[in-house]
Amino acid sequence: MQLEYYSNLLSYISKDSDMKNMIFPSVVGITDQGLNSMIVRLSELNSKKEALSYSLHDKNPSVQIIERELEYIKKSLEENLNNLVFNTQKELESINNDIEQVNKQLSAYPKTEQDLINIKRMVDLNNELYNFLLQKRAEAQITKASNVPDVDILDPAREVTVTQTGPRKKINLLIGLFTGLFLPVCFILVKDFLNTSIQDQEQIERISSIPVLASIIHNNYKEALPVNEYPRSILTESFRELRTSLDYLNFESKKKVIGVHSMIPGEGKTFVSSNLAAILAMNQKKVIVVGADMRKPTLHNYFGASATPGLSTYLIGAHKLEDIIKQSQFNNLHFIPAGEIPPNPVELLNSERFSSLIDELKERYDIIIIDNSPMSLVTDGAVTNKVTDTNLFVVRQNYSPAKLLSLLQTLASKHNMKKVGIVINDVNPKRSSQYAYTYGGYYSNKSGYFSEK
Repeated sequence: MQLEYYSNLLSYISKDSDMKNMIFPSVVGITDQGLNSMIVRLSELNSKKEALSYSLHDKNPSVQIIERELEYIKKSLEENLNNLVFNTQKELESINNDIEQVNKQLSAYPKTEQDLINIKRMVDLNNELYNFLLQKRAEAQITKASNVPDVDILDPAREVTVTQTGPRKKINLLIGLFTGLFLPVCFILVKDFLNTSIQDQEQIERISSIPVLASIIHNNYKEALPVNEYPRSILTESFRELRTSLDYLNFESKKKVIGVHSMIPGEGKTFVSSNLAAILAMNQKKVIVVGADMRKPTLHNYFGASATPGLSTYLIGAHKLEDIIKQSQFNNLHFIPAGEIPPNPVELLNSERFSSLIDELKERYDIIIIDNSPMSLVTDGAVTNKVTDTNLFVVRQNYSPAKLLSLLQTLASKHNMKKVGIVINDVNPKRSSQYAYTYGGYYSNKSGYFSEK
């Protein structure tokens, strides 16, 4: 078993597999402290590398240091395993030789003596079986004798002398009523107390003075751009609400540059950016979406295109503007992907070439939407703020921490952001009282104003 474990572990390391599923030596009974400590260290380094990969690129010095240490540990572990495999094979060969010698010694005994041993074994077995059966028979006789009752009835029970002792119906009903009310109330209160995420628009308005422009309903469709496939759906209507709010917010501007931000990853800023652009293009506006999130770009996936060439390659002078502007599946809608991940995205966005790019796009398009990186992690969104006319912060229901709303307002004030608004994404109408009737109740089911197509 040890030899098989060493061989499997050696093969596992040589293939450079994921170390999450690696079995530690102590699990299979191997007590080699040196081997165990090396595997523990290897697992820790892999976990640390995976954690850093969410915020740093592969060429970062911290990631490269971990890579070199991983290579050193793997080489040492591979050399140790080769020695263990060799020693274990030698030990196994020695054990097999001992077994072979014992078998030769046993075969040297006379046949008569072997037959005597077999007969003695059968006699001992039958004797033990006979004693066991005698013991069971004695136990059965004792049990049979104990079944005869030795109790006499002196006074039989009568109905007139009976008094009910249970169940206590009134007390049980009170206990059930108390438990049925108290436990759910405690559960709801504890759940609300522990839930620190954003729940509804009223909560946002209590914490922040930034206005809420629209609430985007939860996307139940598989498409990344459902506003095109389902123009009469509730989800599309919520994007029309956002479009109307932007018209009121920017009624003085003819050329609008809209920056879409989020505080943390996963709030759906790219989903809102791409679908907002699509709904604006349906209103006979020439729209372009710029993928300014050059750290973890996803905009190109929404339009089914490649990430390169894109914004990063344009800003370093590798491509021209015509090379990076791509046509989407919508009329009047184009997009610029983020391009290859650069080592210095902030410096690129802060360059004069980026400002000149926005000025040139203003000449070609009615609306420019900039999809930015999360502002609580990096300062990319603050840099692009200098070219935006409107800034939208996307928060997600039951996902975004409520405490980030104060930070959002602080960042908007610190960087002098213009015309700031909040968009609530992934709203479940059945769980929000504000939308439960309008979107989830009468109008959606009976009036015929909404449909799946």
